[in-house]
Amino acid sequence: MSDIAMIEDTVRRTLADALTANVIEAAEHGAWAGALWERLEAQGFLQPAALAESGDLAEGLEIEAAVLRAAAASALPLPIAETALAGWFLARHHLEPPTGPLSLASFAANEALSIADGRVSGRLERVPWGRNAAGVVAMAGGAMLLLDPRAAAITPGVNLAAEPRDTLEFSNAQPIAIGGAADREQMLCRCAAVRALQMAEAAARALEISVEYAGQRKQFGKPIGGFQAIQHQLAAAAGEVASARVAAQQAYFALAAGQNVVFACAIAKARANDAAGTVARIAHQVHGAIGFTQEYQLHRFTRRIQSWRGEFGASALWNRRLGELVLGAPGRTLWSIVASGI
Repeated sequence: MSDIAMIEDTVRRTLADALTANVIEAAEHGAWAGALWERLEAQGFLQPAALAESGDLAEGLEIEAAVLRAAAASALPLPIAETALAGWFLARHHLEPPTGPLSLASFAANEALSIADGRVSGRLERVPWGRNAAGVVAMAGGAMLLLDPRAAAITPGVNLAAEPRDTLEFSNAQPIAIGGAADREQMLCRCAAVRALQMAEAAARALEISVEYAGQRKQFGKPIGGFQAIQHQLAAAAGEVASARVAAQQAYFALAAGQNVVFACAIAKARANDAAGTVARIAHQVHGAIGFTQEYQLHRFTRRIQSWRGEFGASALWNRRLGELVLGAPGRTLWSIVASGI
């Protein structure tokens, strides 16, 4: 077993032991899973890229992907992805991350933060776990900032998975730290790649649950998985999972190489949005009514899929960006762009 596979397996086993029914139920009602967070922190999984002994960017991203795959496949109700992303951005700006969970702004073009005389004003909407975060990475005036959510007026909110998505209103607030100039689109791409990976793995888990159920649920004297219509649905879902995984993997390769980043991340997020949405639909069709019950596990994955689809760019945004990239390269054929990127 490779080192990366061992890391992923360790995270999966840790979550299988610690993510109990009581922890899941409490998280559904807004409780912070503090004991589980501390356990993951003690094992060093909250800043996975820092586990790369060589300091190599590609290795760090590979480790991050392994940790996030395990977390998504467990429907972990904690901001592991957000903390990893925020820590990665801070490290690139040589800023020390504060202790505790971290979060991020959406990096949308219409996000309005202003900075004057070193103080920040404006609104950040739907910040993941804003109420629990020790710091929030955002942008203002073309620079990256680390903001203290306790300096903001917080309006609580949740997504479809009952995870916090809070509005933070800053008024002349002092940032924890101010980094250098940052490229908003590059930061958005980095976040989009992570959400694509998470959706691919959540979709894969939804498919696994559906295949298992289809082999157990009987109708007309035999498992429903024996009916051709169900087999076709599951086969279609498997194809969607495979395409989402490959697209997310290619986005991570592009990030590691520093080439074709926008192109690869746009494809990854658009493909994962559509693929995971299709898998969620098929999974609930195969399950019927039981798939919607609170006690059954399927909804923990499909609700997260539907929430993540709209974060860090919906399909329309990334498909439009792909069109702009292709039209902006008039001297090349479409096939050359598809085969080698932009």
